[in-house]
Amino acid sequence: MERVAELDRILAYVDTTAGKPLMVKTLGAVLYLHSIIHLVPNSRFLYVQRRLLDTARSIFHAKRRERKSPETVWYVVPPALCNRRFETEAHQIAAQVRAIHQLVIEGFSELSSERYLTVQYEDLCRNPQHVVARVAQWLGPDVRLRAGARVPPLSPAEARPLTDVALDRVFQQECG
Repeated sequence: MERVAELDRILAYVDTTAGKPLMVKTLGAVLYLHSIIHLVPNSRFLYVQRRLLDTARSIFHAKRRERKSPETVWYVVPPALCNRRFETEAHQIAAQVRAIHQLVIEGFSELSSERYLTVQYEDLCRNPQHVVARVAQWLGPDVRLRAGARVPPLSPAEARPLTDVALDRVFQQECG
């Protein structure tokens, strides 16, 4: 509850003093989606949805890069996963990815369709200018695209299987 109160103070400060929109670009914000929806009634949400399989692979690679133990639920820990045990690390990551996605879906179910937009990560990779134009149109006429802005090269993790075949098979079955 203390963290929600802190979030409320931060959002109120930004809303009343900065006079600018706040953009939270972190997957961790999904843990506070319900609170943000109610604390900032004019908030709008853009969800760049990635294939669950690619997300699972990405979390696995990041855990290795950050040297997190296989037992650790790392990065964003949905409440449904707290104190839960899993057969394997792959099952844990798959459950984590599904739970995060479910939190987004549940949060968006509280909103009118004008308050959120979902774009596919693969579409963003294939045609970023089109997706950016779609987002700008959704945001409204007060949004201007910055002249000279460049879109960084993006590429979806198309068939980037893991070196551990058994692990990747679980991801494909659970997140496919």
